[in-house]
Amino acid sequence: MGLFKYEVACEKIRRNLLDCLLQSECYKVENKTPRECMERGQDMPDECKQHRKALYKCKRSQIDTRTRFRGKHDL
Repeated sequence: MGLFKYEVACEKIRRNLLDCLLQSECYKVENKTPRECMERGQDMPDECKQHRKALYKCKRSQIDTRTRFRGKHDL
C-alpha cells in the first residue's frame, strides 16, 4: 500500500505566480523579492496580475460556503 500525495490547495496557481514573478524585471533587474514585486503591483506584468487574481479566487473559494453547493470550477 503506497502513500497518497495530496496536492495542496491552490499550489499550482501559487507556483505559476511565483514563476512569473521570478521572470519579471522587478526581480531580475531591480533585485527585489517576489513579495516586494507583488506589493508594487503597478510594475507587475499583466500575466502575473492574472495569476495573482486567480490565486485570490482560489483562496476565496476555499472559505466561500457557496462553493459547496456549486462545486469547484476551473479558474
